[in-house]
Formats: sequence, C-alpha cells, structure tokens
Amino acid sequence: MRVASRNATLRGLVDVEERCSYAPHPERPDEWTLFRQETTIRCAPLAAVAPARVAELVERRCAERFTKNADKGREVVERICADLAAEQDGIDETR
Repeated sequence: MRVASRNATLRGLVDVEERCSYAPHPERPDEWTLFRQETTIRCAPLAAVAPARVAELVERRCAERFTKNADKGREVVERICADLAAEQDGIDETR
C-alpha cells in the first residue's frame, strides 16, 4: 500500500509532502511489514523574501514537529494492527 499526502494549511509558506509505503517483509511476509516514510519540506516563498538562514530555520522547525507527529501516527497504525490481529485471533479461536 502506498499513501501520499500534502499539507493544506500554510501551503503558501511551507509545502510539505509525505509518502509512506507498507509492503510484506521479504523474509517473513505473513508476519512482518516493511514501513517506509519520506517527507519533503520546502519554504521556497520564504527564502525569496528573507535570508536563506530564516528559511532553513523554519524548515528545521517544521521537520522537528513533523518527526514528533510521524511517531504518533506510526504508533496509531501499530495499535490498529495489533487490535486487528487480536480480533482475528479471537475469531480463529471460536472456530
């Protein structure tokens, strides 16, 4: 599965593009998943009107915040997967 998203807020100042992919692990496809995440953050309009250092600082701060939010998102996906696995185990046990 592949997912791509872009920010809607502050898009005129900061453009954030995120790409995630989920694939079966080559060694244990029935048990493990490979998760990859890539993010691009650009402050091009800001760089045009402010010193490059300002744009760099804004990009760095955005990246730090995005990293924290990405960790939360990954935890949510992992929790959902664990819940689904537990539910599936419960269904299998009743058969």
